[in-house]
Amino acid sequence: MDPVSLRLAVDEFLDTRLPRVLGGSVPSALARLVHVEKRAEYLRTTLDLTRLGWEVPVTHGAMEGDDSELRWTFESPSLPVMRVDGRRVTRIPMSTPNGDPVHLWVHEQEAEREEVGDPRADFFELTAAAREIMAVWEVSRTETTAVSVPVQQFVVTDEVFGLPVPVVQELRILLRPEGFAATWGSQIPDPVMFGTEGPLLMWFSEPGAELPAALLLSHSSQWLRPGEDVDLTSHRADPVLYGARGDISQVRALAEWIAAGRHLAWFRENPDEFNAPEIVWDGVLAGVRLAGPDFRYLDHIKPIYDQPIGEATWRDMSTWFTWQSRGDRFGYGHLTSELCSGRLGELVERFLELWDAPTTA
Repeated sequence: MDPVSLRLAVDEFLDTRLPRVLGGSVPSALARLVHVEKRAEYLRTTLDLTRLGWEVPVTHGAMEGDDSELRWTFESPSLPVMRVDGRRVTRIPMSTPNGDPVHLWVHEQEAEREEVGDPRADFFELTAAAREIMAVWEVSRTETTAVSVPVQQFVVTDEVFGLPVPVVQELRILLRPEGFAATWGSQIPDPVMFGTEGPLLMWFSEPGAELPAALLLSHSSQWLRPGEDVDLTSHRADPVLYGARGDISQVRALAEWIAAGRHLAWFRENPDEFNAPEIVWDGVLAGVRLAGPDFRYLDHIKPIYDQPIGEATWRDMSTWFTWQSRGDRFGYGHLTSELCSGRLGELVERFLELWDAPTTA
C-alpha cells in the first residue's frame, strides 16, 4: 500500500480522519507522480515508480534467496548499512524523472514472517516501522559496504477498506539495473546480500518529508530469476483493471474455446505451465468489467461458494469473476486450477446465460 496516495485521495475527496501514522509532511516530488481519480463507487490512485533513476553505480548480479532459489539482483559497490534490532537496513539514492532526489529503503525482515493476516493493521505497523527508521537514520551508526538487492519489477493493485468509500491503489515498481548507471560483468566482491535471511520491507522517501511512500513487503517467491522479465503493460501483471470497458465477445470467445475442448489440448501441450493462457485472462477480465468489480468479494464469495452455479444471479457474477481474477494473489496458478476443475467453464456459461436474458437475473 502507498501512504502518500492514500493521504492525497482522502485530503481531496473525503471528510475523514486517518490514523496518526499517516500524518506529517508529504514528499512533494513523489506526490507529483501520483494520479488520483474519483469514480462512481470508489477512488482510484496510481503511483508509477518505473522511471526512477539511479544516483549510484549499479551492476547486474545474482544470489540465493531465503528459499535457496537463484534470484536476479542489482548491486552497488558503496552504500551505508545499519542494523535495527539486528536486521539490516540500507538507503539507496535515486531520482525522479524531473531530477528530484528520493531514497529507496531496504529493510530485511525476520525469516519466519508470513504473509499478513490483517493487511490494514499490518500496513499501519509497517508504516510506523519505516518512519522510525527514517527518523533515526542520520544519528545512527552505519558502515559503508557493497550491497546486493533482489530486482523488483511488478504492478500490483489492492483495495483499502475502512473508509467511507473504497480506495483502489495501483503501484508500479521497476527496480533493476538499466540505463546509464548500469553495467554488465563488473563483479562486486562480497556484497551484503539483502534477502538471504528473510523477506524485505521496501519503501521510498524524500529528504525533509516524514511520510514514506510505496510500502511493499517483498518475499523471495516474488523475485525474478536471472534474466527473467515482466511485461509491465500486460494485464496479467494487474489482474483487475477497474473501470475499463468490457467486451462480451471476449467472454464468448472463452466459452467457445472451452466448449471445443481446446483447454484440454492446452493442458496436454503445457503440463508444467501455471499461468492461464491469454484467452482465459481476457475472458475473465472482460467478465469483471461487464459485471462490475466486487470490492468485498472475499466476504461475498463465502455464502455462494457451495451453491449451484446454475442458480447464480448477476450480482453473484460480479463476486465470482472478481474472485477468479484475484485468485492468483493466494496461490500462483489459481485460475489454471479453476479451468482444470471445470468450474470456470460453468461460470462462463452462466454468465452468458444471464447476459443474453438479463431479465432472469
